[in-house]
Amino acid sequence: MRTTAWLARDAAAGWGAGVLFAALAPMLGALYGVSPLLLVGLALVNAAYGAAGLSMLARVACGEMAAPQALGRIAAANLVWAALCAPASAAALWSGLPLLAAHLFVEGAVVGALGLYERRMIQSGTR
Repeated sequence: MRTTAWLARDAAAGWGAGVLFAALAPMLGALYGVSPLLLVGLALVNAAYGAAGLSMLARVACGEMAAPQALGRIAAANLVWAALCAPASAAALWSGLPLLAAHLFVEGAVVGALGLYERRMIQSGTR
């Protein structure tokens, strides 16, 4: 897959997940046993990630940034977020919030896998 197509899909997925998660925050807050504002905060992180990805995609399209550089930044952001999700998941579990813990664990696993895949794309020289 071309790097620009991957960047577009990755950014759109992050933004879309953020919007969807914000819309579902009241219902999920009740289900998870936490304030919906906490979930809106997590949703904003996803939406900001998506917006940053779309911004980098635009910079790649204008020739201001090389696609591998943009992909490297996206990969790094994914790996950092995955690393933050692990202790957050453990803290949620320790606090008696198993559904929030599971959510954070799955999000961290998916985002971490994406980050590793994106690093492999860079190493393989995907255009």
